[in-house]
Amino acid sequence: MRQEILLVDDDPSMRNSISRSLLNENYHVLLADTLKEGRRLFERHNPEVLLLDLKLPDGDGRELFHHICENNPELPVIILTAFPDTQGAINLMKKGAFDYLVKPFDLNELKIQIRKALELLGLKNEVLQLRQGRYLKDSVPEIHGNSTAIRDLKALIAKVAPSDASVLITGESGTGKELVAEHIHHLSLRSDSPLIPINCAAIPDTLLEGELFGTEKGAYTGADSSRKGMFELAHHGSLLLDEIGEMPRSLQPKLLRVLETLQVKRLGGKKEILVDVRVISATNQDFSVKLQEGSFREDLFYRLNIFPIHIPPLRERKEDIPELANHFLNLYAHQFRLSIEGFTETAMNTLVHWCLPGNVRELRNLVERLVILYREDNRLPRIEYEFLPPELKGQPVDNSPSSIQKSFTPTADVAGISLSEIEEQHIREVYSRMQFNKSHTARNLGISRNTLKKKLTQYGIEDH
Repeated sequence: MRQEILLVDDDPSMRNSISRSLLNENYHVLLADTLKEGRRLFERHNPEVLLLDLKLPDGDGRELFHHICENNPELPVIILTAFPDTQGAINLMKKGAFDYLVKPFDLNELKIQIRKALELLGLKNEVLQLRQGRYLKDSVPEIHGNSTAIRDLKALIAKVAPSDASVLITGESGTGKELVAEHIHHLSLRSDSPLIPINCAAIPDTLLEGELFGTEKGAYTGADSSRKGMFELAHHGSLLLDEIGEMPRSLQPKLLRVLETLQVKRLGGKKEILVDVRVISATNQDFSVKLQEGSFREDLFYRLNIFPIHIPPLRERKEDIPELANHFLNLYAHQFRLSIEGFTETAMNTLVHWCLPGNVRELRNLVERLVILYREDNRLPRIEYEFLPPELKGQPVDNSPSSIQKSFTPTADVAGISLSEIEEQHIREVYSRMQFNKSHTARNLGISRNTLKKKLTQYGIEDH
């Protein structure tokens, strides 16, 4: 993606020469000849570097510098100054400006300073992403499996990745939705910029708006400085909205507006900030139900669902289980520096015939547990049938959502029952069958644990 440079200078010849030189370097150059226009472009766009002249016809460039320090302190600012005013430029460097150049200067020197500024900005963003548990990946883990379903999935990823189309990834918990999102981003033209994930179900409703769109200084008690939201952090990259079905109804119109205009307004702010972001969403919920009950906007759903990708559960592609099991065994053996002998045929057959309601995540956790339990010094003996946990031995128990759905029989003619009554009866049935375990119930219903808690309260179902 082309990086944006904002040049604020009232000298037409200076603007033209700098602009031509930077365009040849494949930068996108924004031009302003006044303080007012420079501020407008800064607020409307999200430039990576600012080139700032201090002497402007409608004011002092220091005003814009101080405004930027308050709103985007990470933005590198290179001061362009005439010889008599070098002391003013030096003072601004002490306050955070990246560097200064004295007119007339060599354009090659300017390009070197811009490259250095962008390198510094990249390092700062990388540190910020590391602190927030996010990072730019040079590679992503392979999607393992050779079933028809996985081959089709990889083909879809390869087709949609080079575009900027919004993608909605659906699938049960543990199927690998985030991994698919990583592959889409990694194969896209945005792979040099970060993929920023945010879990819409993990953040309280009152905080989600600020996390997504950012906050201005003073927006609420304790907001001592302005802060970028996920959309700004993902500028030129991709944003993964995980558990999108859990987004509060009140926030959905604001998200829709951002997707349509590519502009965000920080919480407590008035200015619109342009963002260049590809949105990937993921959910384990059935959107047809959410649309029918009105908890999710149709227009937002269609905007997110331009390119749908469904990941089938592991029980529908059992031929992938041996490859996945051996992959995880090698992964953890390498982690613990163990020599391995693999699985016995009986043990592997048992894994293949187990329904694995937690999908790939459950299989991975199971293999990790086996490695930890049965490692001996520097080796791991062959995984025997006897090593497997009790729930896998004997006749496999299928508590998958499909089996529960088949066992669900309404107690009356559904034609005379409201949708909410059917939902309540179904939740009671599954909750009881899962022995009142909320995590298992939520997983089998295809909803988050937070949503299940709300439903239990809504229907007055006793919290065991």
